[in-house]
Amino acid sequence: MLNLPIGSENRWGARVRVEVPVELIQEGRDATRAFLTNLSLSGAFLRSVHDLRLNALIGVRIEPPARSADAYVLKAWVSRKSTHGFGIEWREFAPAIVKELLRSPSAVANSVSRP
Repeated sequence: MLNLPIGSENRWGARVRVEVPVELIQEGRDATRAFLTNLSLSGAFLRSVHDLRLNALIGVRIEPPARSADAYVLKAWVSRKSTHGFGIEWREFAPAIVKELLRSPSAVANSVSRP
């Protein structure tokens, strides 16, 4: 049996602090602004004033750092909620735009372990 601290999380790859503006897209609702505040290959943490349902399927529209390509819309689901925002998991592991953001000095502030 593995002893893990209460509230621990499992993720693939390090969580990195970022400040990336995004648009949240939900079926039947207008797109809303939010911010990715940390990012990993398997998911992210979003700061938003809008309420999202746990397990809701959402689209996250992200502009690439180079601004030379079109925006990406990544599918994700809401995996947890907190007073500060929402944890999401990407439907596809390690999307290309996430790898690009993790390599971008303009998006990455520094590594963190929690939101």
